[in-house]
Amino acid sequence: MTSTLYLIGFIKRRPDLTQEQFYAYWRNVHAPKIAYWAKKHGITGYTQVSILSILLLNFKGSRCSLTATPLPITIMDYDGAVIWQISSLEHYMSAFADPYYVNVIAPDEYNFLDKSRETAMVTLGNVHRIVAGGEALIDISQETESLNAE
Repeated sequence: MTSTLYLIGFIKRRPDLTQEQFYAYWRNVHAPKIAYWAKKHGITGYTQVSILSILLLNFKGSRCSLTATPLPITIMDYDGAVIWQISSLEHYMSAFADPYYVNVIAPDEYNFLDKSRETAMVTLGNVHRIVAGGEALIDISQETESLNAE
């Protein structure tokens, strides 16, 4: 049995584009190109995450920090995230040699991504679902007993 790997990348928009222009292009123009290529190469998932504009508000010239949380969280300086579901890193990487990627997708990235610096940060790993649809997917009986005992 093969497990699905998840590659998560964080991307920056071109500085001359508004958020709205960036998201519209990424979703309506670039995504169909990616969907065609991903299907052709057996990539099992591609999800775009648009960053909420409230998180992009500047606080004294820098990204805001969510200091009210138990662990202070700093918002990353990216405009979006992409989540790839892949069967293997090798299979995913080999898809980039496809002439469709080289001649269509790669040039299109210049229309909305800031390629003047590092375009994306990525991480790769397995997903362990703990809660979905508001329900715990793991055994929480001990925690429930502890809460009821208080």
